[in-house]
Amino acid sequence: MARVVGLLVLCVACLQSAQAFLGGGAAAVAGARSSSAQQASALRMGPIEVHFTVSDKKITAEGGTLLSQVAAKAGVKVRYNCKAGTCATCVLNVDGRMQKACVTKLDPFTRRVVKIKK
Repeated sequence: MARVVGLLVLCVACLQSAQAFLGGGAAAVAGARSSSAQQASALRMGPIEVHFTVSDKKITAEGGTLLSQVAAKAGVKVRYNCKAGTCATCVLNVDGRMQKACVTKLDPFTRRVVKIKK
């Protein structure tokens, strides 16, 4: 028990000295985080090109749009049953990954072109 307490005291002392040593390091880290947040929001800007390969239809859509809405806008028919994501009738192959069209949204951090196969 005494060893555990000694280790905890040592860890707290190490953290305090590291914090004192870094000083303004926390502000630099916060600045880096805000910079990466700005870069992430820039990635979300602009449309995503969606290519339905079976019907060879291309459409642009914003990140966060349901795949079912994108398909409907492109005039691509998708089979549905429950429209809640439980039956998997609406599964589409999105860039090699099977996704449920009724509940899956376009990822705003994705690359700018998405290929969908039925």
